[in-house]
Amino acid sequence: MSITVILDDIRSTYNVGAIARTLDAVGGGRIICAGITPYPYLGPGDDRSPVVISANNKAIQKTALGADATVDFAHAADVDAALELLPEGTQTFALEQDDRSIELFDLKHAAKDVALLLGSETRGITEETLERCDAIIEIPQYGEKESLNVSVAAGIALYHLRRAQP
Repeated sequence: MSITVILDDIRSTYNVGAIARTLDAVGGGRIICAGITPYPYLGPGDDRSPVVISANNKAIQKTALGADATVDFAHAADVDAALELLPEGTQTFALEQDDRSIELFDLKHAAKDVALLLGSETRGITEETLERCDAIIEIPQYGEKESLNVSVAAGIALYHLRRAQP
């Protein structure tokens, strides 16, 4: 059983750390940071400025509380490249409000290997990317606001996806 989280242009290092912490809590997995999503040091070959690496590490560690060391991280230039990194047979779920989406809690079964795609806090997930996913899921909203913080939404979705896996 594995879960991969793809973060597409998520701007906040704190959200990245919080999502890593939640992913660790549901059994671990991998986070692929796509586009401008900040990510911790990836080892030799990470050619970012030492200042950027240090700042990202510090901020991610603040909310990850050690999960940055237990969850695997990767970086992709964009969401298309991130999707190409998934092993064959991975079932991909885009978390997005859309006319085609199914309510998260109506999802009863998921594959052994799943990927949860989370889009930009301001733009969401593009139509082209939604079409590449196996399903679009959404968290029902009952209040006046129609969105959740991305790390909160990730937590809800990750726990439910873990329960739906064999």
